[in-house]
Amino acid sequence: MSTVVSDLLDTSQRLQEQFEASTSLESRKRQGQFFTPGPICRFMAGLLSFSEGSYRLLDPGAGVGALTAAVCDRFCRFKTPSRLEIHLFENDRNAVDLLTENMRNCRLAVESAGHTMEYHIHAADFVDVAGREFNKTRALFQADGDLGRFDGVILNLPTSRLPRTLFTRS
Repeated sequence: MSTVVSDLLDTSQRLQEQFEASTSLESRKRQGQFFTPGPICRFMAGLLSFSEGSYRLLDPGAGVGALTAAVCDRFCRFKTPSRLEIHLFENDRNAVDLLTENMRNCRLAVESAGHTMEYHIHAADFVDVAGREFNKTRALFQADGDLGRFDGVILNLPTSRLPRTLFTRS
């Protein structure tokens, strides 16, 4: 198991580098794509509080899935069989292909460690989806909302897509 687990972040970083090599920096900046380095992914995954059993994770800006891979890496270390369900949002078709590859690899690792994993890749912009659903039902994350409740969220916040007023003092 330890070889498979350690490979999760290595594979994610390789896929991230592959994506970066296939797209221009300008294009990534326009889309607000800033990828998280492996050590930061591991640190952020370590901040999530979850116990063995069942866990629902939201990754609203998945990219190629490096942050989620770090969560899977951590999940693989559980001793008691557990269930992981992940919803990932990514609107760049080129990134979605690599994300799919990464999540297949993560599922293999999680299942090899004796757990179950289900993932759903939403080829959509989470900010747009959340905005539409919030305006329509105001229940995006409630049990009866479209996505249901989550136990945790992991993301590298795309600050370039948010209003500047969120970061200024009044």
